[in-house]
Amino acid sequence: MRQALLRRLGRPLRRVSGGGLLLALLTMSTLVAIGLSASVLAGASRSNDALAESIELGLLDLLERSGVSGLVAEIDRLDGALVPGQSRVEFAVWRRARETQTLLRETAPGFGALALRVAPPEPQTQTWKGRRYALYEPDVADASMSWDLPMTDVDVRYAIALPTPQTRSARRALIAVWSGFAIALVIGLVLHRDYRVRYRNGLDQVNALLDDFAAGNTSAAVSLDAEVPELRRLNAHLQVVLPRFDRLLGDQRALSAHLAHELRTPLQAIRTDVSRMSLADTLAERRTLSREIDTTIDVADARLRSVMELFRLSSDGEVEMVTGLALAPLVLDRIYDFEEILVARNRTLQHALDDAVMVIGNAPLLELLVGNLLSNAAKYAPEGADIGIALRHREGSFELCISNTGSAFPEDMIGRPFERLARAREHRDIQGYGLGLALVDVIARRHGFTATLSNTAGSGAEATLASVTLSGPCA
Repeated sequence: MRQALLRRLGRPLRRVSGGGLLLALLTMSTLVAIGLSASVLAGASRSNDALAESIELGLLDLLERSGVSGLVAEIDRLDGALVPGQSRVEFAVWRRARETQTLLRETAPGFGALALRVAPPEPQTQTWKGRRYALYEPDVADASMSWDLPMTDVDVRYAIALPTPQTRSARRALIAVWSGFAIALVIGLVLHRDYRVRYRNGLDQVNALLDDFAAGNTSAAVSLDAEVPELRRLNAHLQVVLPRFDRLLGDQRALSAHLAHELRTPLQAIRTDVSRMSLADTLAERRTLSREIDTTIDVADARLRSVMELFRLSSDGEVEMVTGLALAPLVLDRIYDFEEILVARNRTLQHALDDAVMVIGNAPLLELLVGNLLSNAAKYAPEGADIGIALRHREGSFELCISNTGSAFPEDMIGRPFERLARAREHRDIQGYGLGLALVDVIARRHGFTATLSNTAGSGAEATLASVTLSGPCA
């Protein structure tokens, strides 16, 4: 549910550019900074009000306890007694008689004259001796109504020097905050501009590469100078995907060429047989030519299917693999399929299979691989040859060897045993597709196996042993 909520909230952001997000972030940061600044200044103002209230309560308490004479006597020490912190405060005291006021004491010469400008009860701000002061006048008459000795004829005024230590601390904090914000803003804008330039340059390279690829140059080398992390990942993906496209296009062109080549001969044969059929005098001749046409079509169909299977497996398409696939039963099934054919051709088949061999593989493909090897052995081994199949387990790996006696692999096949459509010169007259070993190699590589060819010479020609060995890891 949380992920769904995050996706829903993040969906509108997908349409906003990086610059827009940065601008929104800066705007929010600015508003937050302004809000914090207002909060800090408001806190400093409340501290100043609390300071003034504390001083006023201290003055009234001293008046109540010591009277005017006590206040005048202690006035030089009031700055330290009533004022917390490092604030500077000036005091003045008057005795009022009818319409006149008599200054009893002031903490600094001339302060009394300044203090008389205060219009109670609201505080005022005045500049005196080059410094600003906030002037206050406690209402002594009203506050002393509950005292034992009311003082309706006493006026007390005080002034707090501005800015107070609390205000100065708040200002220093704001200067530090806004200075840091300004520095971060400048750095962020510079980095964003540099990022945009590098990102744009990287995208220009990607677009140029894709334009070149779309124009037909599919073999273009992928080497992007991607300095941005996201583009480095894109570069890595392109280095995998584009060469794969190039291989697929190459395979497609090769497949088209092979299909055209493979269809040319059977089509010509069919055309010839159709022409001969039209000139045939008897029904038997036409039936014979019809059977030859059917055979040609079947051979061409089988050859085209083999070509398509070869190119499908050569591509990088997904092949479903099964873990723990028993290889011995699979090989045994193919032996049973070929046993009658081999006996009919006077070949002797012997096998020794280790049931402990388990692999990771695709059963139909491995059956096709074994079938091709048995078909080749039956096709190219001479009459009376021995065909052997051995499956052995070797410490975490296996080895499958299919061999026949009496016929070695030709020299021109040893150099290119798994080349597509490759066939030995002396075997051109044997019916086949020239794809068996190529399919074996492709299937083996898709499984991570290795296929090798070898000849072993014995004392005579009949003792020559031709072997195809498949090896790979066990599951």
